[in-house]
Amino acid sequence: MVQASYRTNKDFLRIFRTDEKYQSFFPNASDYQALNDLLSHYPDLEKDADEYANFPGVSVRQSLVNVFKMCRPLVVLDEGHKTYSEKARAGINKFNPKMVLELTAPLLRS
Repeated sequence: MVQASYRTNKDFLRIFRTDEKYQSFFPNASDYQALNDLLSHYPDLEKDADEYANFPGVSVRQSLVNVFKMCRPLVVLDEGHKTYSEKARAGINKFNPKMVLELTAPLLRS
């Protein structure tokens, strides 16, 4: 949901959690050069706040949200007229979408 993308505390949402299922999308954790290259290409990737966070390129979070950012998804908004606020647009843009398709019901006049 769009509202989840702009929360301040997102750690409890599964999309933002580190998960081993997404390892194939990321370089090996010990390949610092590849991780730095990844961060230079996608600077807005979520990072882990652990003991390695001070080292360049070591703290890339292997999460679904980072996979979305790298794949540049097509975002389809149902009832898109509800997503015109600055927060909603910023939340959608966090996913680095290639395209946003807005669906909305036509206005019926009698």
